[in-house]
Amino acid sequence: IDAEKAFDKIDGTKKYLFKLNDGNIIETVAMDYDTRLTLCVSNQVGCRMGCRFCASTIDGLSVS
Repeated sequence: IDAEKAFDKIDGTKKYLFKLNDGNIIETVAMDYDTRLTLCVSNQVGCRMGCRFCASTIDGLSVS
Protein backbone atom coordinates (compact mmCIF):
# COMPACT_ATOMS: atom_id res chain seq x y z
CA ILE A 1 0.00 0.00 0.00
CA ASP A 2 1.35 3.42 -0.99
CA ALA A 3 0.56 6.39 1.27
CA GLU A 4 0.55 10.14 0.80
CA LYS A 5 0.12 12.86 3.44
CA ALA A 6 -1.43 16.30 2.84
CA PHE A 7 -2.16 19.30 5.05
CA ASP A 8 -5.15 21.54 4.32
CA LYS A 9 -4.23 25.16 5.03
CA ILE A 10 -7.89 26.25 5.06
CA ASP A 11 -9.35 23.92 7.70
CA GLY A 12 -6.14 22.55 9.25
CA THR A 13 -6.94 18.91 8.63
CA LYS A 14 -4.22 16.36 7.99
CA LYS A 15 -5.16 13.89 5.28
CA TYR A 16 -3.59 10.54 4.62
CA LEU A 17 -4.36 8.83 1.32
CA PHE A 18 -3.68 5.13 0.98
CA LYS A 19 -3.53 3.62 -2.50
CA LEU A 20 -4.59 -0.01 -2.38
CA ASN A 21 -3.12 -2.80 -4.49
CA ASP A 22 -6.16 -2.70 -6.79
CA GLY A 23 -5.62 1.04 -7.49
CA ASN A 24 -8.46 2.31 -5.31
CA ILE A 25 -7.77 4.94 -2.65
CA ILE A 26 -9.00 5.22 0.93
CA GLU A 27 -8.60 8.34 3.06
CA THR A 28 -7.99 9.01 6.74
CA VAL A 29 -8.46 12.54 8.10
CA ALA A 30 -7.10 13.93 11.39
CA MET A 31 -8.84 17.02 12.79
CA ASP A 32 -6.87 18.67 15.59
CA TYR A 33 -9.04 20.87 17.81
CA ASP A 34 -8.03 22.81 20.92
CA THR A 35 -9.36 20.18 23.31
CA ARG A 36 -9.33 16.99 21.25
CA LEU A 37 -8.07 15.11 18.21
CA THR A 38 -10.71 13.53 15.99
CA LEU A 39 -9.95 10.88 13.38
CA CYS A 40 -12.04 9.66 10.49
CA VAL A 41 -10.65 6.31 9.39
CA SER A 42 -12.05 4.88 6.21
CA ASN A 43 -12.07 1.13 5.78
CA GLN A 44 -13.88 1.18 2.46
CA VAL A 45 -13.53 2.86 -0.93
CA GLY A 46 -15.73 5.93 -1.01
CA CYS A 47 -18.27 7.11 1.53
CA ARG A 48 -21.89 8.27 1.77
CA MET A 49 -21.47 10.54 4.83
CA GLY A 50 -20.93 13.77 2.87
CA CYS A 51 -18.27 15.33 5.12
CA ARG A 52 -16.94 18.52 3.51
CA PHE A 53 -13.35 17.91 4.62
CA CYS A 54 -13.02 14.50 2.94
CA ALA A 55 -12.54 13.63 -0.73
CA SER A 56 -13.85 10.08 -0.20
CA THR A 57 -17.43 11.30 -0.36
CA ILE A 58 -17.12 12.95 -3.80
CA ASP A 59 -17.95 9.84 -5.83
CA GLY A 60 -20.05 8.15 -3.14
CA LEU A 61 -19.56 4.62 -1.90
CA SER A 62 -17.96 2.06 -4.20
CA VAL A 63 -19.60 -1.35 -3.89
CA SER A 64 -17.38 -3.23 -6.31
